[in-house]
Amino acid sequence: MTGKLKKLILELTGSDLTLLQQIHHGLNETPLDDFFQILNLDEALAFEAGSWVIRNEKSKEFYLLSRIHSATGLYGVFNYILFSRLEKERLNQARRSASMPRDLVHLNQELTLKFNNQQCPLAQRLLTVPIEAETQLVSRLAHPTMHYAREYSKREGVDTVIPFSTPINPSRELLVEKYAGSIAGSIDNYLRSYQKERKNMILL
Repeated sequence: MTGKLKKLILELTGSDLTLLQQIHHGLNETPLDDFFQILNLDEALAFEAGSWVIRNEKSKEFYLLSRIHSATGLYGVFNYILFSRLEKERLNQARRSASMPRDLVHLNQELTLKFNNQQCPLAQRLLTVPIEAETQLVSRLAHPTMHYAREYSKREGVDTVIPFSTPINPSRELLVEKYAGSIAGSIDNYLRSYQKERKNMILL
C-alpha cells in the first residue's frame, strides 16, 4: 500500500518539493490521527501544509490559529486554512495533470471513503470530533514550528529534526521521493492502526 500511496501523494502534490515538505512537517508536528476518519485525503494534506506555513516562526503567526479557534471554534480553523487561505485550491493546482492514472483514481476514491465515511459537509463532520482530540490539536497549533535539517547542516544549540538520511548534496528528485515516502508511511500507519482498532471492536 505504501508504494502506491506514495505515487498518489506525488500525483496530488505535483511533486512540488516545498508543498511536500510543508505536508511532512505538518504531519510530524500536528498529526491528524483522530481526524482522518472525517477528512478527505486532500483536506488532510492541505490542512497540514497550510497550518504549518501559518505556524512557521518566520511568519510570527503561530499563535493565530488558537485565536481563531477561540473566536470561531474548530470549523473556523479548518475554514480559514482550507478556504480563506486557499490551501485546498493550492493543492488542486499542484496536481500533475487533469487525468490521473486510473489505478490512482481508484486508490484516491478508496481512501476518501475510508477517511471520510460520513460524506457530509466539513462543518457537520467536525462536530463529531472528540473534545480531547480537538483540545490536543489546538494546543499543538499554538506552538511555533520545529527546525528541520539534514545531518551535515545541523546547528549547535538549535532543536533540530532530521527527517531522514540523505547524501551530503541530495538531488531535488531524491528529496521529493523521500518526503513523499515519509508522508505515505505516516498515512499508511494510520490506516493500519485504524483497521486494527475496528477489527478489535468487531471482535468485542
